[in-house]
Amino acid sequence: MEPHKTDGPDHPPKQTGLTRSTVIYASVAGFAVSAPLLGMTTFTLLATTTLLLITSPLLFIFSPLILSAGFVLAASMVGFASAAAMAFCGVYALGWVVRCARGEGLEGGFEERRVVEMVTEPGQKPVRVA
Repeated sequence: MEPHKTDGPDHPPKQTGLTRSTVIYASVAGFAVSAPLLGMTTFTLLATTTLLLITSPLLFIFSPLILSAGFVLAASMVGFASAAAMAFCGVYALGWVVRCARGEGLEGGFEERRVVEMVTEPGQKPVRVA
């Protein structure tokens, strides 16, 4: 009888399927890992439910205070957002003024005409400074 090509010292014979002991060990390991996780999940659910039942009357009693605190928080966030927008606009305007002072911002377009109109007196002929 001729040996199979994959049999020999370099190629041990392949095992097909799982043995009974491997399945048992894997099941025990899976149970050992999943049982504590399931227990912690159950404890967390029970603790959360208990705390919700205990604190729900307090939540109902203090809801006007919580609601007004929420309004104050929302108003302060709107205030900070508007302050940030105004700061952005101020920095942009300051940069525009610096560019204009260097002569980089006005290039004979709409901006220059608008600045000249704002600076000159009505009826006065605008003087162009090179």
